Amino acid sequence: MSAAEMTQALAGLNPENYQAAMKFIRYLLSTQRQSVAMVNRSKRFGVAKGKLYVPDDIDFCNEEVAELFGVQK
Repeated sequence: MSAAEMTQALAGLNPENYQAAMKFIRYLLSTQRQSVAMVNRSKRFGVAKGKLYVPDDIDFCNEEVAELFGVQK
């Protein structure tokens, strides 16, 4: 999604959903600032190996999510 599309989608939200979306966006941006080197990967182990399902198509419910946020397509 381009910045223009994102701006247009945010502009269509009611004030409460807009504030929630902006809070989430600020959170995502703040997590990107952390250095990847800070993550210690040496102590990871596979407790969930084989127990998680990842669908082939992760976009299967985009319309439902857009409806929840009040975005018209």
